[in-house]
Amino acid sequence: LDEKDLRLFEDMKKNRPKRYEVAGLGNWGITEGVIFDNWRVEDLSTLIPSFANIYHGLDFGATDPNALVCIDVELGQKKIYVFDEYYRGGVTLDTLAEEVHKRIGARFVTCDSAGKQHIMELNNRGLWAIPAVKGPDSVTHGIQRLQCFDIIVHHECRNFIREISNYRWSTDKFGKLLDRPVDKDNHLMDALRYAVEPVLFGATAEAGVRI
Repeated sequence: LDEKDLRLFEDMKKNRPKRYEVAGLGNWGITEGVIFDNWRVEDLSTLIPSFANIYHGLDFGATDPNALVCIDVELGQKKIYVFDEYYRGGVTLDTLAEEVHKRIGARFVTCDSAGKQHIMELNNRGLWAIPAVKGPDSVTHGIQRLQCFDIIVHHECRNFIREISNYRWSTDKFGKLLDRPVDKDNHLMDALRYAVEPVLFGATAEAGVRI
């Protein structure tokens, strides 16, 4: 390998360890089609009390799960810490509001804008719920932004770990990768995009706390 290749693999080893296991070390694994390889699992118990840049995202479900993710965003370090989740379907809005409130308190939560009625009902129950700003290719653009971060996941967020491990690009009938993710078992992945959206638009965590 020349120096350029060595630098490439050193960077991969540091920032994309899962890809490095396959492409760098030649170990068994699958990288083709996986959307996120920029994540790892850690015990964040000692860090959680110090998190100050906290944001939340909520994807609604009925038969599908309601999916809430709680994150801390360190823009300067390009790191996202995923430290809590709620993942359950078949619950009433009262139960959902109670469970979300336990986790976010007076902070706002960015929600799937398709659930306008749910957002209104959550606000009526004392939460601060705001709609995500969706637009053309918002899913793809959100994914591209998240791929620029190092995502560290608390080991207790088991549903998040399962989803991000299996989050893949769709393929056509010939097996060619398409520019859109598989729309299945992706509720926490959607919630993650909603949670990060205010950061990308310049909102601060302090501005997101209701006094």
